[in-house]
Amino acid sequence: MLNLQLVDLQELNHAFLQHSKDFFGIYIDTRVILMNNDIVFILLLFGWLGEIMPKVGKEYIAQKRQDIIAGTVRVCKVKMASEVTLRDVVKECGISQGSIYNYFSNIDEIFAEIINQAYAEHHTAKTVEGISSSTLSSEQKIVSILAALGEVTDGMIADYGAILYELNGLYARNPKRAEQFAKNATVSNDTNTALQQIMTIITEGIGDGTFLQAVPLPHILLLIETSLQGITRAVTFIPHPQVIQELYGIDAEHANAQGMAKILAQMIVIMLKAPPPDAN
Repeated sequence: MLNLQLVDLQELNHAFLQHSKDFFGIYIDTRVILMNNDIVFILLLFGWLGEIMPKVGKEYIAQKRQDIIAGTVRVCKVKMASEVTLRDVVKECGISQGSIYNYFSNIDEIFAEIINQAYAEHHTAKTVEGISSSTLSSEQKIVSILAALGEVTDGMIADYGAILYELNGLYARNPKRAEQFAKNATVSNDTNTALQQIMTIITEGIGDGTFLQAVPLPHILLLIETSLQGITRAVTFIPHPQVIQELYGIDAEHANAQGMAKILAQMIVIMLKAPPPDAN
């Protein structure tokens, strides 16, 4: 902490404007106190502008942003995402209230980066592509793709807890806030791509006689999507496999998102093999 005694606020502002362009946008948080009838400015920084504090590099900025993201995830594991504020993040990360604005303008920007990071780390595109182009049967492809989606869900929950599920609900309830959030959420979830591939496999299977179309295809897609959402919710808020086993009466192998997705896949295949209700 640097103590600087000044009697003219304009002098401080002038100095800041003069040197800030050499700085990397580092925010100066000032406090004013009276000591022996003199005004004392306390600058909550490492040094006085670029003259003492070296220019901040990109690696430093990237690391600080990552520290803030990690701190926010930790906060969201003990507090609902909708209730988390920048003040919570500042306290968790041990930084000043002013300095956080060097990296993020608001909490929604941090949330967007958490989503970006989670989707970038946990994805299924290459896995789904490999399954689709393999020699597996149509039934096996459906089971394998849905199992892959379940595995990704398990991974994201292990790394991020309930925050991803809560953020989806938060922005669904706040369209205006979601609009701003979407500007920074640049990495998309490839689940929709996987679901489209499943529907392609089903359509081709109906065409070559592998499957029977007992119900309209949009209904099948709706069933898969809503079931996956339910699986995600169950595993997110019931994190202990033993509790899931007891609650749903299933074995340990299926007491996670991947196992439940396999059960869903098996039900979809059975439905696709069944004749239409009016066939008899």
